Amino acid sequence: MRTFYVVLWMPSVVHTDFNWLYKQQTDIFEISDGLPVESLAQDDLCLYAQISINAQKDFEVFTFKDKEKKQDIQDGNFILRYEEHSHNGLFKYSFDIPDEGNMLIRIKDDGSAVFPCDIYNHMKEFYHRHNYHALDDGDSIIKPFVTAENIDIKVENNAALRHYLCEYDKKFTYSFHFLSLLYDQLILKKRWVVYMQLMFGKGKHGPFYQIATTIKGDKTYCNTLLNSYYNRFVKVESAPDASPEEKTRVQKDIKEARRREFNIENITQSVAIMGERVNNRFSLSTSVISFWLACFAIVLSVLFFCFTK
Repeated sequence: MRTFYVVLWMPSVVHTDFNWLYKQQTDIFEISDGLPVESLAQDDLCLYAQISINAQKDFEVFTFKDKEKKQDIQDGNFILRYEEHSHNGLFKYSFDIPDEGNMLIRIKDDGSAVFPCDIYNHMKEFYHRHNYHALDDGDSIIKPFVTAENIDIKVENNAALRHYLCEYDKKFTYSFHFLSLLYDQLILKKRWVVYMQLMFGKGKHGPFYQIATTIKGDKTYCNTLLNSYYNRFVKVESAPDASPEEKTRVQKDIKEARRREFNIENITQSVAIMGERVNNRFSLSTSVISFWLACFAIVLSVLFFCFTK
């Protein structure tokens, strides 16, 4: 057996003690993301799982071959033992699995473990509401942090904190590129096309607003990590007697942290500006349509009056 540690971030908009639970058990759900290939038989496309939490805050994961829970898969069941959590939403758990892994946890060639995102996403439901997106939309981009080392999540610039900030950097960058494509379609489109789409209810501005809202909502969660007491890279300095290699490593980490935080802040500001411009364009289009509809109504009223006089 091998012992691993997984640090799961429960997104929150406040620094808190997390002294609440939204549920005691999840519904049974389908899981296929990140599973070991050997877990899936030729006639099976997925597995099913259910998660519960006990009084000690341990997570218990049960797996099944069918949604009715008739075939329990013992090899896929395991317990995440609660170790500690931080005010910024990082929860550390430990778990034991066979050296070769199990039905859910894959062991890579380098000895590291892969924790399924589907399991992580449903674990969030105990402490987190998916306010800005559906359960299966968006969170899957954020990968859980797994390590064989018993790291301390209450020290500055710990590995788990850096991991989730990097994940958000990638998520925001990916979402921004996709949003930019929608933005170009809306802004560069001929004005008469916009009028016709609005009149016949076929405007494509809905997805733009949905993604923009998701980015701005996720930023409120990300702020909990960015403004955490433990995120202090910008204040890090090398020890006076540090080796040249150590000084180089510290400077590289500082540059990477500044780049990451700049990307996150600037992307969310850009989304706000893009949203204002789209709002202005569609507000103008709607006003023009309303004006011409009013004129058309007046003309009809006059014609009706003339013919019925």
